[in-house]
Amino acid sequence: MKLPVDKFLEVIARAGTEIMKLSMKEDLKVTDKGGNDPLSEADLLANDILSELKDLVPGSWFFSEENEDDLIRLEKEYVWIVDPIDGTREFVKQIPEYAISVSLVRREKSLFSAVYNPNDSLEYQFNGTRGTLNKVEYDRVYKPTVCVSRSEWNKDFFKNLESELDLEVIGSIAYKLSLVAQKRHLGVISLCPKNEWDIAGGVALIEAAGMVACDLYGRKFHFNRSDLAFGIIAGEEDWVKEVLTKIDLSKHFAKH
Repeated sequence: MKLPVDKFLEVIARAGTEIMKLSMKEDLKVTDKGGNDPLSEADLLANDILSELKDLVPGSWFFSEENEDDLIRLEKEYVWIVDPIDGTREFVKQIPEYAISVSLVRREKSLFSAVYNPNDSLEYQFNGTRGTLNKVEYDRVYKPTVCVSRSEWNKDFFKNLESELDLEVIGSIAYKLSLVAQKRHLGVISLCPKNEWDIAGGVALIEAAGMVACDLYGRKFHFNRSDLAFGIIAGEEDWVKEVLTKIDLSKHFAKH
């Protein structure tokens, strides 16, 4: 099947444009899904726009954070794994560290993926070849830091690792993975469980950049499955191996 990648990118870019418009809205509607997990009207609008992707690949399934999961998807050949806004907490606080995350998976592997922070750039890959759209022009200086979650940092999950790693707090995990794939940061580590919609888009970008992404035990990811990921570490292969050899990250895994 020939995939209409240009049309995929058009839909994702349009969702990003609408998100940016709503980010300026003073009376943005926000509810709580529970557990301090916000849901904004921008998440829902982006979800509606991104759902158009399924019509571009006949027979594909749309699996999104904002839709009820139907395990029928496990039987489908093509599955879209989508987070309309990864980093909604940052979005509602107007911290520009959120992103749309999209991955089209076939037989547990990503054929196409994109991570789009409308404040930064739309990074994508198709069959392992990377591309960039809508890049905001500013200095993109490499920083030899390890990106970690703001919520994990605030809960002191990294307290015992500060002496081992040069850490930098950044919001969305999808955005962090994109930054590392662009070689703008050394690596990324999350010590919490991850849903597929959190990481599928970014992991494919990491792999297309010739880097490695795995869970805290060093296991590679496969997508369109029913289990959560046991955390994540991503970066250049030598660095990932060095960290996993020196630090037993699995002992720092936080279940919440």
